[in-house]
Amino acid sequence: MNKKELWIVIPAFNESAHIGKVIKPLVSIGYQILVVDDGSSDNTASIAGKAGAVVLKLEKNAGKGNALRTGFDNAVRRGAKFLITMDGDGQHHTDDVEKFVEKLNEGFEVVFSKRDFSIMPFLSKFGNWLLSAMARLFFGVYIHDTQSGMRGYTKNAYKVCRWNSNDYAVESEAVARAGLHKLNYCEISIHTIYPKKTKGTGAIDGVKIFFRTIEWRLFPWVLKTK
Repeated sequence: MNKKELWIVIPAFNESAHIGKVIKPLVSIGYQILVVDDGSSDNTASIAGKAGAVVLKLEKNAGKGNALRTGFDNAVRRGAKFLITMDGDGQHHTDDVEKFVEKLNEGFEVVFSKRDFSIMPFLSKFGNWLLSAMARLFFGVYIHDTQSGMRGYTKNAYKVCRWNSNDYAVESEAVARAGLHKLNYCEISIHTIYPKKTKGTGAIDGVKIFFRTIEWRLFPWVLKTK
């Protein structure tokens, strides 16, 4: 894989404290980095740009799903053949990128990731277990961590998985699409890091995703890409 063909897309909202530390090690290796500033009120965009990333700045905070879709679409237009997404708050270890590259080179269309559940808060652990069980039952996708945000896609797999969700349902929708289209996928273990302050799927988000997953199973045509 040519590193110029791989783009790492990072959605970020008010991540000035972390974004530079996330980007710099990746830039030093030679990867193409695209940060989508999702309406931040701090200097996330300027720090990301100085660290070496291409930056797209959205005027308003529209949600993780929208930011990721915007970033992936832009990266594909820039020539990306492989795409990896990771968070901008330091939850994901940059060393794990190489694991995704290895699996994409092996021919997998989608590479999911699995965190260490032993250090995960109970509510997050239970919600993840339930949503992962639904993914297996409804869509035939046998992974352990449907909510892990660090993933890899080929360009063609992204076109199939391109989600409509603008919020935190993005991860579950992509899983549903991968299953419905029977994409060739795998799951790898990654470092598990929980910053003191982190944004992510809360209880209300989890309930919404639960009912939307049922909707996707009963009415799969709602997943038609816009």
